[in-house]
Formats: sequence, C-alpha cells, structure tokens
Amino acid sequence: MNKYLKKFPDPVSLLFFLTISLFVMSYFLSDIHFAQEALRVKNLFEMNFLKQYLVNFPQHFLNYRPLGIVVAIMVGMGVLEKSGFIEAILKYFLTFLPSKAIVPTILFVAIMSSLAADVGHVIIPPIAARIFLKKYNAPLLGLCLGFAGVSGGLSANLLITGLDPILAEIATQAMENIGISYVVKSTGNWYFLCASVFLVMMALMIAHHFFVKKIYLRSFQQEENSCAVKKEKALLPLEKRALKETFFLFILLFGLNAYLIWGPLHFFQRGENVFQGLEESLTGLLFIYSFSLGTYFSFRSKKVSSFGEIVGMVYQSLRNLGPYFALIFFLTQFLYLFKESNLILVGNVFLLKTFTLLGVYWPSFLLLTIITSSLFNIFIGSAITKWALLAPFFIPLGLEMNLTPEVVMLAYRIGDSASNNISPMMPYFLLILGFAQEYRPSLKTGDFLKLLFPYSIILLLSWIIFLFTWIYLDFPLGPQAGVFYK
Repeated sequence: MNKYLKKFPDPVSLLFFLTISLFVMSYFLSDIHFAQEALRVKNLFEMNFLKQYLVNFPQHFLNYRPLGIVVAIMVGMGVLEKSGFIEAILKYFLTFLPSKAIVPTILFVAIMSSLAADVGHVIIPPIAARIFLKKYNAPLLGLCLGFAGVSGGLSANLLITGLDPILAEIATQAMENIGISYVVKSTGNWYFLCASVFLVMMALMIAHHFFVKKIYLRSFQQEENSCAVKKEKALLPLEKRALKETFFLFILLFGLNAYLIWGPLHFFQRGENVFQGLEESLTGLLFIYSFSLGTYFSFRSKKVSSFGEIVGMVYQSLRNLGPYFALIFFLTQFLYLFKESNLILVGNVFLLKTFTLLGVYWPSFLLLTIITSSLFNIFIGSAITKWALLAPFFIPLGLEMNLTPEVVMLAYRIGDSASNNISPMMPYFLLILGFAQEYRPSLKTGDFLKLLFPYSIILLLSWIIFLFTWIYLDFPLGPQAGVFYK
C-alpha cells in the first residue's frame, strides 16, 4: 500500500483530471436513457450550458461557505497564535495535565468541536500539533490525532449539533417524495451518537497507539527531529500578568456576548431551533474573541508596540492559504459540474437496481450504505451535499427492507465520518496538509494519508460492529426512533 500511497496525486491535480473526465463521460453517456426518459446524463459540451457555466464561473467559488469560515478564523487565530497567547496557555496547561491524559483530552475536545460546525477543523489540529511539539517533539503526530478526532468524530456528539436538523430535514423530504408523511427529528440518532463519542475516542486511541505511532517512528521521526525545540522556559512574570488580564477580558467579552444574545440581538426568538442564530454567528464571534484576546495579550506582554505589527501577524497567518484556495477553486467547479451532469443520479439508480436484483437483506444493505457513503466521500466532501443526493434513493430502498429513515441516515453518517480524514475532496484536507508541511516541508499527500489511514480503518470497523451490536440489543437510536419501520 505504501508504494501506491506515495504515487497518490495531490488533490488539486486529482480534481483537475476528474473535471476533464466529467466532460468526456457526459459527452459519451448523454444519448443513453436510464430508468425513465426523464433521467439522462447532461452533455456538458452543450452550448447553452457552457454559456451559463462561464457566466457564473466565479460564483461557484465565491459562494462556497467554508471559504469565508476559514479566512475569518485564520485571521483571528493567526493573531492569537503569533501573539504568544496560545503558547502561554499551553505552557500553563501542560504543567498540570498528566501525560496519559493528553491524547484522550485532545480527542474529546476534537470530537465535541462539531458543536462549532466546521470551526474545529481550523483550530483543533494546529493546537494539537503545538501540544505534541512541546511535550514529545512530534507535531505531525499531534496534528494527525487532532484532525482524526475532528473529522472522524464529526457525527458523534453529546449534544445536538447544527448538522443534525439539516440531515433530518433532508430525510423527511425524501419520505415526502414517495408520498409518506413522516418527520425525521433532529434527535433521531441522538442516543447512538452520544454513546459513539466514547467509541470514537477508544477506536482512535487504539489506532494512535498501536498503528500510527509505529508508522510515524519508522518513517517520519528522524526528519522531524530537525525541528526540535529548545528546552521550554517558564512563563515570565510579564506573561503571567498578561495571561491573567486576558482571561478577565475573555470573561468580560463572554458576559457582553451573553447580554447581546439574550437581549438586543434576539438570537433566541427564531422559532423551533433556538440556537440557529447563535450557530450562524459563531464564526464572527470566534473572530472577535480570538482577534481581541490576541491583540490585548500582544500589547500587555510587550510582544508588539504598534498596531501595524498586529496587521503583520494577519499577513503571516494568511500567507499559507494559497494551496487551500487552489483546492476550493477546483473543488467548487467539480461539484457544480458533477451535479449538473446528473451522473450522481444515474449512479444512484444503478445502485438501487443492483441492490434489488441481488436481493440484499437489511444487514447487508446497512453495510453497503456505509461503504457507499465512504466511497462517495472520495468525490464529494460535504456531508450535506452527499446526503441530499443519496437520501432520495437509499431511504425508499431501506423502507423496502422495513428499515426506518433514522437507521439509514445513521449508516450514512458512519461511513461519511469514518472516511472524512482520508478524503482529498474534503474542504479542509489541504488546509491540514499545509499545517503539516510547516513542520515537514517535504511531506507529500501520499505520506500524509499513510498516517491517517489507520484512524479511518479502525474507526470504520469499530463503528460497524458497534452499530450491529446496538441493533441486536434493540436499543433505540434516539427518542421515539427505532431501527425497524412499523
């Protein structure tokens, strides 16, 4: 496998050739009708389509939501990091945290970060890398652990996240499409996903200790030793004072934030989903927090003497985003063309017919749903986009086997989450690769995937076993949400 991973192309090259392949496939398949006359592959070379595509060409890139999230968070977190605030916090944090608690603590925080939507991908892995750099002089190992926790644990959480109501609404719509009035609630997978927090932690810890560390020690440690850091010095009195004052500033900002949320901004008067307004503003709030705290700490600890130096920190934090912008540019074009070509719908109809012809029973169907979700993750990184495309086909097929939409949705989420960190099409993959290359500039995509594969494989196998054990024990998936349709 190592030989093939080393030859794995970088994500931008892969997207470029996949986009060219879409045009070629659409041309040759456009005259073939599938399932019914209305379903056919659209020829992407049609003049009317090409005209529309070229007119809207920039918008596919500019309207991509994760792009704004990354830039806003990178500006704020860049100032927070360059100011020395994060380093000071880590020094204080590592003084009290036992070595054995570092890995589970990082994983728990990473998994729970899905409460903040995509923000965890930008914050947790770099901080985990800094912790491992200071504690073990192994930043790449910490980065991979943090990334595996955030991306692999995307669906697991002790609370309802912003993703839950969106996926539930898509499942409800899929039921309506076949004439069945059935509401899939946001809590439809909640019990299972709460328990999954601890399963994901255990699975990733096993992968980390028994597989990833061995690969790292064999292939990466020698070169990474060149980035060894000097012996850590204790916090200076000036830094301690600045840290205490910054903490009080955080309390002040938090109090002001709470007043605005419950008061003038009226975030809790938006209907059924009372946290919707807060979720929508989370990126802006995190920017304000990180930029304000970083700026204050910089001045109080005498790291800077003018605001121009703060601006310099912003420039430095954005300097390494070029590869990420390139990935998002090609990714957005590919996703738009893939959707417009109807190839995904044709593929879904083919899967539906194949499952029916093979006479697949419900355990095999759930397993195939998990595997299909994982495979589709290679081409489409967005969990919402994939589910919107797959749900109209998988949910009706699940009903044929007496399975509820909730368990079909759960099988999809398992496959999606477990394969997130090895999907080059994931919007944050290249960003994390860029973080890794700060510590090991010669790191290639294939080398990086070699470290991440064990996390995905162990997590996927563990989650599948856990799912079937849960079903065998006849536990509910969530409040009033079972496995079999009645």
